[in-house]
Amino acid sequence: AGVDLVAEGHMGHQINGIILGLRRPNFTCVDQDGNVYLTETGEVGVLLVSPGGDSRRRIGDAAKPAPGQAASSKVVYARIQGGKGIAVVDDPPDLVGSERRRRLFVADSIANKVFVIDAHSGQLLSEIGGYGSKPGMLHHPVGLCITWRKTILISERLNRRGEEVTCAGE
Repeated sequence: AGVDLVAEGHMGHQINGIILGLRRPNFTCVDQDGNVYLTETGEVGVLLVSPGGDSRRRIGDAAKPAPGQAASSKVVYARIQGGKGIAVVDDPPDLVGSERRRRLFVADSIANKVFVIDAHSGQLLSEIGGYGSKPGMLHHPVGLCITWRKTILISERLNRRGEEVTCAGE
């Protein structure tokens, strides 16, 4: 039997037997620890669901830091409004014994950008693109994929093209 993770009245979608109350789900990815990341049309941010479904929270709602972290006026949080394609990358630790950094890449079709977010804190790390048709600019990005070379393939609906950029946005 699944675990109902949301309020009654929403449609149920299942992942590994966990019932998720999603109205209009878009894209999903899973990290190496089994956390599931989902984007939804009409919802702000990205829904993060733990492997057992016992924990869930939104990343990228620009409102607050991750649970257990103090708010800081120097930290910028992404506001994802049109989340579409999504991918997660674990970077190797910088130092022996340090934690690895998990970056979340989210194509936002409303902002015409790909947001790069720290998946643990929700902090905005960088933005790729912006409205336009020139190389490096985006118009309604809907999908993305991280390649083995650590580049991002971005599909754009209204520019009718695919574009490849580095994870740093170059």
